[in-house]
Amino acid sequence: NVIHSVFERLAQSKEPGITIRLSTGFGGGKTHTLMALWHLAQHISDVSLGTELLPAAGRPKAVTVIGIDAGKAGVPQFAKHAATKVNSLWGDLFFRLGDEKALKSLGKADDPESSPNEDQIQSVFPKGPVLILLDELVIYMARLSDRGQGNLLGFLNSLVSVVSKRPQTVLVLTDPARQAAYASESASLAASLE
Repeated sequence: NVIHSVFERLAQSKEPGITIRLSTGFGGGKTHTLMALWHLAQHISDVSLGTELLPAAGRPKAVTVIGIDAGKAGVPQFAKHAATKVNSLWGDLFFRLGDEKALKSLGKADDPESSPNEDQIQSVFPKGPVLILLDELVIYMARLSDRGQGNLLGFLNSLVSVVSKRPQTVLVLTDPARQAAYASESASLAASLE
């Protein structure tokens, strides 16, 4: 059902984008669902791939897909791509959507203690269908300061807003529901997306 919902929206140029939150305990299949979405999006033009999950008819011709495992991120350095250091989740998203140029457009906002505005976020989206997969956000969130957590939630709220205004765009994010280890982070994430 998730795969059908995602690719149906990616194929429709007249419908607004959507955000899907996969919220189940550890071992509930969230990451496996993201992996299926990733592989289908990466190989969308291969109509023989994944037909048991998604019929070949009605698929978009191409999809820009971004997958970020925030559970592997660090603070103060979120990630490194060759020689390029990225300091925040949004910096990583900007880099993946538009390479060095997009990352540089963030300036000092590539910092968990800061954040971009909606116009900055909108400006880095390429034309055509875009699928953003964000996994293990609560693990990253737990590593941030209170201000950093607030900035992350503010960024996600802005990203959801941009996605909802943009056709052929889907944001899928995960959280471990009411698992004790990240219960407060999961509750904060859920509240910010409602």
